[in-house]
Amino acid sequence: KQGDWEINWNDIEPWWLAAEIDGVVEGAVQVCPAKPIARVEMLAINPELSHKDRGRVVLKLDSQWREFVRQSGASGLAGVIPDELYGYLRVAKRRGYVSVAEGHVMMGRV
Repeated sequence: KQGDWEINWNDIEPWWLAAEIDGVVEGAVQVCPAKPIARVEMLAINPELSHKDRGRVVLKLDSQWREFVRQSGASGLAGVIPDELYGYLRVAKRRGYVSVAEGHVMMGRV
């Protein structure tokens, strides 16, 4: 296995959603509920999955996070797709998402 996939994705809470294939968690995403715009962050997908299965996981998670955000009362959602994940950008656009800005994801220590 590779990178952070060694993390125990079977025990995630709160604000994380998981997608399974054949009863095994193969992807997860953090959803940060807020109004009016919620955030979807930290998409993690098992890197050993086939292209087709990665697509299945993304579609499952997309359906889950849209419903979660809708139920939380937000009217929109936002997230960042890195440039190197162009395939995810294409899928997002096909699912009705639009690009509203470009920039850098910034982090700081507290």
